[in-house]
Amino acid sequence: MAVALTRVSGTSLLRYSRWALAITAGCLPLYVVRYQVGPVPTTVLENLVLLTIALYVVGRIQTGTWVWPRSGLEIPTAALLLAGAIAIFVAPDHRGAVGIYRAYFVEPVILFYIAIDLLRTPHDFRVVLLGLALGSTIFAVLNYGAWVIALMNHTVAIANAPEALYTSPNQVALYFEPP
Repeated sequence: MAVALTRVSGTSLLRYSRWALAITAGCLPLYVVRYQVGPVPTTVLENLVLLTIALYVVGRIQTGTWVWPRSGLEIPTAALLLAGAIAIFVAPDHRGAVGIYRAYFVEPVILFYIAIDLLRTPHDFRVVLLGLALGSTIFAVLNYGAWVIALMNHTVAIANAPEALYTSPNQVALYFEPP
């Protein structure tokens, strides 16, 4: 069993999807970088999420093994997704609600189950944590730079502290608290 697990989890596309998961974790602050592809609004983070999902699916198809990992959270997750789907229909802006549902509900749930499947060894966890650490470090350096610029320009205000990417200092703290 251990030999088969090592062989299956070691295929190149699944390794790439593990690295894509690490890069996605490192690029979490980039949901603020928004642009449009035709009529569809998107973000850099969303494109990384879709790349990770695509690599994982193709890697699983390549290995010929498709076992959906179990977490014990399937019933609460299904209830959450159902509640989010109901919210789409009662929202005044259906298009915006679908976008929020996709970005805040569907994609994180899919990434959660992909991570359960891909992160089986301490080395796998270290790879994703390294991505998160590098991304957090770069984001922190950017925020320090924003503070230095604000201090040099004498524009630091208590009510509106400088930040590099987000629209409020509270969002920066909300990002940095978990890491």
